[in-house]
Amino acid sequence: MPIGAVVLLLCLAVAANAQTSLIPNGGFESGKPSFWTAEAGTSGAVLTWATDQVKGGTHSLKIVKAQTGAMARWISANNVRYWVENISKGVDIKVGAWVKTSGVNTNPTDDNGRWQIKAWFYDTTGALIDGVPFALNVDQSAASRDWYADTNGVASLNLPVDAYKMKMSAEAGPNATGTVWFDTFIFIGRAGAWAGQNWDGFVDVDQGWQYWIGPIGGNDGLSDFGGTGVTTEDKHLGNYSLKIVGNVGRDQNEAVVFTETIPIPANSKGKQYVVSAWVKANGMDIAQLADPQYAIGFTWTWHNKMWEDGNGWNEVGGGDYMFGITDSTTNGWRQYSAILTVPDSTVQAVSLRARAEHKWTGISY
Repeated sequence: MPIGAVVLLLCLAVAANAQTSLIPNGGFESGKPSFWTAEAGTSGAVLTWATDQVKGGTHSLKIVKAQTGAMARWISANNVRYWVENISKGVDIKVGAWVKTSGVNTNPTDDNGRWQIKAWFYDTTGALIDGVPFALNVDQSAASRDWYADTNGVASLNLPVDAYKMKMSAEAGPNATGTVWFDTFIFIGRAGAWAGQNWDGFVDVDQGWQYWIGPIGGNDGLSDFGGTGVTTEDKHLGNYSLKIVGNVGRDQNEAVVFTETIPIPANSKGKQYVVSAWVKANGMDIAQLADPQYAIGFTWTWHNKMWEDGNGWNEVGGGDYMFGITDSTTNGWRQYSAILTVPDSTVQAVSLRARAEHKWTGISY
């Protein structure tokens, strides 16, 4: 079967003024990972959204720390967001990340010298549950180690009460030194139990964007779309684009990369917007284009509230524009557009998704 690759650049505009995009970062140009913030501290640590070493996508979170004196970390935003409304008590939670080390200090005797992955859980009052984060130590028995999954043991993380705020962090203690890459963060309930979800665990999408990637969203550390993420490999404008990769022989699941909610003025029923994307693809299987499950495209969802932490999905409708690509123009790039009509006066926001359907296949380039 021929295989191809797709790169997307999304835009949303009012139909009467279609040159003004309402998406804050439709070109994936921030150069910063979605949902993660770098805190370098005061010891000269350098934190980067790195491409030199990755576990499976396009980026990792890197900390280079040559000196002691202060901690440094990457810390996430609140993962109780979108359709996750809390982290349930009584669930055996598996948490961690893939880690690669180079030249780290070895055999530290306390947390000041350790590299760690942490999960921070907060109750309804905003208090940290159990008073401390759940911590996983990075392997420092040797100075350097290739990628490995650093995860907790069975029954070692089970919340006594529901959590309404959860953050994850990748940290170097004040006396820790060396270089560590963190990628493919994991947060999942064992034995099929629902534990909520961590967001941008693959650390591959740009600010203002999120994803759901099969088989179950990405929070298990597994992906049917390995190599998907923001890239400099090809672009229509600027320096970056979003690459979606579906490997031949993968399970039949979808990949969606979605925006944050974009505000819609009150009482906008009937108002029209244009959603468009510049797309480049190669080697698509033209013989399969009659089957919509082989398509790519974009989806829009109308919401009656802007997204907030712990405030739900709030969907009131939506639609799809899916397409099969049979040719290319303008140096391989082609623009696809659709007109969206606000369905009723309760709509307050819209979100957009770049989407690869269940049977779509492609390769990274």
